Amino acid sequence: MLPFIYVFGLTVPMYWLAGLTGGGLAALLAHLRRGRYSVPGTDVTHIILFAAVGAVAGAKLLSLLVMLANPAILPTWRGVYLELTSGGGVFYGGLIGAVLLAYAYIRKYKIDLTDAAALLTPSVTLFHGFGRIGCFMAGCCYGESVSWGIVYEHSVGSPNGVPLLPAQLIEAAFNFALTALFCLWKPSAGKRKFVFPLYLLLYSAERFILEFFRGDDIRGKFLVFTTSQWIALAVFCVCGAWFRKSTAEIRKKENLDNL
Repeated sequence: MLPFIYVFGLTVPMYWLAGLTGGGLAALLAHLRRGRYSVPGTDVTHIILFAAVGAVAGAKLLSLLVMLANPAILPTWRGVYLELTSGGGVFYGGLIGAVLLAYAYIRKYKIDLTDAAALLTPSVTLFHGFGRIGCFMAGCCYGESVSWGIVYEHSVGSPNGVPLLPAQLIEAAFNFALTALFCLWKPSAGKRKFVFPLYLLLYSAERFILEFFRGDDIRGKFLVFTTSQWIALAVFCVCGAWFRKSTAEIRKKENLDNL
């Protein structure tokens, strides 16, 4: 729609502007919600900064790996350089990188992992929603061709003049709905451990389905699924097994308490 805006002679990519806006609002949301959790304000800021570094590194690394593993792309040093320095990346790589660095900080400074994860989950979904708006503005991560779709005229990432499913906006709306859900939900201390796994479970299901309707072909496909679908399937299965085990333990404890 609008890949760039021009401010005082400077070219500003809308993708990065949307990402920075989402990042700022996500940090603000975490600090506004901090009163219900045992995570000091300074640590909230540091965790977010560590997660941001991990997100950028992870998104770029997985994007590069997908590119190198795709036989349709001829890897060149210039292609690798452009992949690393241009906007965008693979979300799951960013999520993995963010979780790893955030966890490293949380463990080093002995912060309550359950509280930190429950506190920051809505910030993750809020940031991701704005990131998808950035994708929509830039024209990347677009959906398949449909008669009623969005038509780009100045896109740098999608076909111009072709009606396309606004997959980016669908995912943005889903993430904003998750943000509202996790902000309104006030789990007890004993149930806060379910917040982040529930997010992973819901998002992996949505992402797995939406991938079938994506129109950008160069995303890495192995056998019948894309890279993100394989990751989503693995995440869904692991989280599903974890939920089953955890709920069984809770029921067992409740039965013992009733004896």
